[in-house]
Amino acid sequence: MIGVGKIKQYANVLDKPLSKGKQEVSLSAFAFLFSELVQYNQTQVDNIAELERRLEDAGYAVGARVLELLCHRDKGNRRETRLLGILSFVHSTVWKVLFGKVADSLEKGTEHEDEYMISEKELLVNKFISIPKDMGTFNCGAFVAGIVRGVLDSAGFPAVVTAHFVPMEGQQRPRTTILIKFAEEKSDVLHVLIDAKYSPVNTSFNPVTFFLQPGIAKRSKFPICIGMSNSMDTHSESEESDISDTEIDDYIEVQYEQLKSNKYVVKKPNGTFRCPFCLGKKKQEYGYRDILQHATGVGAASSIKKSGKKRGQHLALAKFLKEDVATEASSVKSIPKEIVVANKQVPKQEDELCVWPWKGIVTNVYNKLRHEKDVDESAYWLGKFSQYKPVDVHLMWDKERRKGSVILGFGEDMAGFTSLMEFEKIFAANRHGKHDWDRRKRDPGSQMYGWRAQADDYNSQGTIGDYLREKTELSTSSNINAKKKLGTIEKRENIIMAIDITNEELLEKQCQLDEKGFSLRQIHEDNDKLHKAHNKEMETLQRIARDHVYRVMENASRMKAEVDRKREKIDAWSRKVSEQAALTIWERRKFEDEKKRKNESLQLASENQISASKEVAILLQQQQREKREALDKFIQLRREMDEKHKLQRDLEELTGQIKMQEVVDTMRGPNEEEMQKMKAMEEELKERLEALDDSGSMNQVLFVKERQINEELQAARKEMIAGFDGHAGGRVTRPTAIGVKKMGEIDSKAFQIAYKKKYPGNEEMVEAVMHCTKWQQNIQDSGWHPFKVVEKNGKPEGVLDEDDEKLKELKEELGGEVYDIVVTALKELNEYNPSGRYPVRELWNFRKDCNRRATLKEAITYVAAKRKQK
Repeated sequence: MIGVGKIKQYANVLDKPLSKGKQEVSLSAFAFLFSELVQYNQTQVDNIAELERRLEDAGYAVGARVLELLCHRDKGNRRETRLLGILSFVHSTVWKVLFGKVADSLEKGTEHEDEYMISEKELLVNKFISIPKDMGTFNCGAFVAGIVRGVLDSAGFPAVVTAHFVPMEGQQRPRTTILIKFAEEKSDVLHVLIDAKYSPVNTSFNPVTFFLQPGIAKRSKFPICIGMSNSMDTHSESEESDISDTEIDDYIEVQYEQLKSNKYVVKKPNGTFRCPFCLGKKKQEYGYRDILQHATGVGAASSIKKSGKKRGQHLALAKFLKEDVATEASSVKSIPKEIVVANKQVPKQEDELCVWPWKGIVTNVYNKLRHEKDVDESAYWLGKFSQYKPVDVHLMWDKERRKGSVILGFGEDMAGFTSLMEFEKIFAANRHGKHDWDRRKRDPGSQMYGWRAQADDYNSQGTIGDYLREKTELSTSSNINAKKKLGTIEKRENIIMAIDITNEELLEKQCQLDEKGFSLRQIHEDNDKLHKAHNKEMETLQRIARDHVYRVMENASRMKAEVDRKREKIDAWSRKVSEQAALTIWERRKFEDEKKRKNESLQLASENQISASKEVAILLQQQQREKREALDKFIQLRREMDEKHKLQRDLEELTGQIKMQEVVDTMRGPNEEEMQKMKAMEEELKERLEALDDSGSMNQVLFVKERQINEELQAARKEMIAGFDGHAGGRVTRPTAIGVKKMGEIDSKAFQIAYKKKYPGNEEMVEAVMHCTKWQQNIQDSGWHPFKVVEKNGKPEGVLDEDDEKLKELKEELGGEVYDIVVTALKELNEYNPSGRYPVRELWNFRKDCNRRATLKEAITYVAAKRKQK
């Protein structure tokens, strides 16, 4: 009967979900396929540039599909639309999907603003490709460059991507750098983002801080250092291992020599200076004093805040500035980027005295105004004058607290100065400025008057003057600008230092976070494995428990059925015993009679055995007698055969004489005497022929009789051998026993004993068995006949050829005892079965004084004696 099973439906690859889990490809398979790709393209091109272009085109298609796949797998089906975001996406997500790890580093080029570099120490595609010497510039990283270009182009960031080898100090293999050069429009967009995000006040743009802003790189898990100096490798190496204070002097000398060799760029073409060792100084321009102050300050910082290498680098920079750049820097002025303020808002006269920090004065203020409350609190006045953005308020009342003045503080910066000027303009426009107050001081009315605090207010007598002299100072606009500039520089330096420290801490925290994330993922994976192993173990235990319960229930049912069956059997026996209780005595008597009868039968059997033994002896005697008679008949037959042969010779002579006589008679003619003589000879010949016929008949009868007797003897001998084999397996007790011996078989026990004497040790017994088996096969080989024929007493006789190569080799290798055992088996096989060349069974007398072939009489006597003993 044909059954219809459920057919498994195989989904098309296009129907499978895009959110499928991680898939890995065998590394050996990838290496083989990629090498085939390189070899195929090599046969299609004429130069290395064309080969790299073809590899880049192959990678371009991969990159476009990778971006599409990853965007589909994103929960919101999103892709990056920002430049730094897409760079982080390539550096981390794409690299991890393709190569199982994040790229080693992402850097910004130092020569061009629109260049970025992704570096990898051991790029996978360069591991398994052997490049000949004539193609030394060939780089298989062009395939990866094509992937990156495909991702960027598909994401809307067109770029030129190339792969380059960069030598590394102390490393035999160079690292691979993927150079990315964006189109000009994308570079302009990046600068617009930077300018929009940061105020012109702080021109020291920190690219790391910018990158970590929430709106700039949402996808980034790894901080990317952009805008680093030419010493990127030095920074990355310094982060890996630090130096002690005892080693810092040597390190300073090393860095100083590198600065002298122009490995690091310190002085710019416009005459300003830059620090090549700080992450946040790419956009900062220093004067000579500023850069020297920065290098000295960082070098003198405590080792807790700064690493040993960072301090050593800045101390080396300070030494370089003092010894090598001091003569050139004397004429260079610092060109810091400052706040751009409209000249119309700064006081025009350089020698005009101003109250600083900026203060505004409001007078003719009444404590109880109509429809106003809480005028005695600062919050009220901050709210009332909020349009001018004051930062603090100070109230001053007269003794009756009925009338007073308000001092508004506007801070120290230009923004506060602008608000103060607007405050003064509005009050002056409403004819309630300082000149109006001076004119109406005696009758000011109920309106408030306000103006900017100036030198006359500062020098005035009263509470306002006292307060201004206590909280402010008089200074010219140039001094104010210089103080502000110095404060700005100091703040900027402090902010830059804080940013540097924060960036380093962020990098350290990010590394720790990555390590903890990796450890957490490992823990989750181990936890999942443990859960799976636990579930699998629980399933196994549950299955074993179910099987055990099933077996227990099955055994219980079987045992219950067995108990019921035995109970029924016992009940039947009980009933039977009850029924036969009355017949117990009769059964006992019957048993005794049966026992007696069996004993009598045993006695009769014993007597029958004795009589059988007697009959066997009689049979043996009769057989011996018949054999003797047969032997006598044989002797008589031989005698008669001799007489027959003699008679045949006489007949032949007589026949010859008769023929001769007939010839003579034919020649001479008939003679009466001779005729009678011939008749007498014919009659004698006839009588001898009749006698010869009678003796031939008798001989034939005797031959037949002898053959029958021999066949019976051979059959009896075979039966005796079979009986011995069935009784004791041919194993008998020596030397008084008769049993069966295999003629032509090597005695393995004797062989092992002899071998052990030659080579003592239990480990040699296996080789002894192997040698015994080997020589048993040799003597049974019909192609090997180590015998020769010699004449002995005038008769040919076969004897062993002692010069045979195999026998000589056996004697030399294993010794004389083993040689004698093999020769004995060989002679037995040649004597008892020379044609078949395989061992045959024979009755054997194992007694020491005999050790020969046993006769049938000896075997029968031995068997009869054994029966009598039983």
